[in-house]
Amino acid sequence: MRHFVFVSVLVGVALAASVSRAADEEFLRRGAYVGIGASRGFNFFDDAFQDAFRSNAVEVNDTWGLNARAGYRFTKWFALEGEYEWLDRFQAGVGTFDIAEVTTHTVTVNVRFVAPIGRIQPYFLMGFGGTFFDVHNQSFFGVDTDDAVPCGRIGAGFDFYVTRNLLLNLGAEGVLNDAKVQSHFIGDSGHGLEYVALQFGLGYRF
Repeated sequence: MRHFVFVSVLVGVALAASVSRAADEEFLRRGAYVGIGASRGFNFFDDAFQDAFRSNAVEVNDTWGLNARAGYRFTKWFALEGEYEWLDRFQAGVGTFDIAEVTTHTVTVNVRFVAPIGRIQPYFLMGFGGTFFDVHNQSFFGVDTDDAVPCGRIGAGFDFYVTRNLLLNLGAEGVLNDAKVQSHFIGDSGHGLEYVALQFGLGYRF
């Protein structure tokens, strides 16, 4: 009888492990995915604006935006995706005096490396593409930036699978570029409209 109980327990453990592995495989499968979320953009614009206006008093406020992506997972650990991120109205000014607003649109193609460990899947990504700028002047000083520049993207985060198809995402991504800021009034320029975005949102696996 004891042998029977022992064998039954072993069989039960083996079956549970098999079911668990099968469930994990569902989260590691190949296939397409999409995602959308909010972005909190923390800018590194200050130096560029300060160089353009020859003043350390110029500061740029952070802002919010949206991100969206679509991609395909080729293996358990590798995916390729396209990503778009919009960050609205980085406000540059001196004290309460506004100089300009800068809105960014960044489009990149990313390679994503995934740690295939079940429902919670950490990842690291790198990408390359372009950032496009909209500038709205709010003073007589006048500000211009490049219309578009090449950029790189680097990031990390994790996906949490609520179901086989639905997941929650949390990550942080930095965008690097050498965009120029030109002051009409001073005549100088600065370079580098870079930012880091904290992202959180939803994803869907097909």
